[in-house]
Amino acid sequence: RNTFGDYNPGGKLPITFPRNVGQLPLFYSYKPSGRGYGYVENDGSPMYPFGYGLSYTTFATDNISFNVVKDSIEISLSIKNTGDMLGSEVIQIYFTGTNGDVVLPCLELKAYKRVYLNAGEEANVTINVPNEAFSYLDKEMNMGMHDADYVVSVATSSVDVLEKFELKVRNKEIIKG
Repeated sequence: RNTFGDYNPGGKLPITFPRNVGQLPLFYSYKPSGRGYGYVENDGSPMYPFGYGLSYTTFATDNISFNVVKDSIEISLSIKNTGDMLGSEVIQIYFTGTNGDVVLPCLELKAYKRVYLNAGEEANVTINVPNEAFSYLDKEMNMGMHDADYVVSVATSSVDVLEKFELKVRNKEIIKG
């Protein structure tokens, strides 16, 4: 019943849509394999990436920062509805892990938060990502926070990145940079 824009839906895609069959399999959390993801005259980018969504309004973000606290990382930002109607945006937190005991996914969704704002309204948002989000199974199949390097991306979809931060896990402790 939303044929005239009376309501602003705020859905985000839970899958990735490829441009053509030559890209299959295509998903956002693949592991590095050395294989190219392009196909003939295609650069390998999806038609619609994981986490993509449309809105009848627009949003602007600012003041993105992060802190390491006792049992989590805390990501803060301000977001403003710059459009003309009520809407929602989903702030998504992705991890890229390297130099771990095992091969980690190139991109992995770890947290998200939906923010509803009236036209012109601004809000400060904080997302806490628990230390357990840095856990994975090592070679001996032990689950835990093993040493690895991470890039934490704050985004509105798997390809629309607003900010990136670098972290390291050493001896079960999160270290900035």
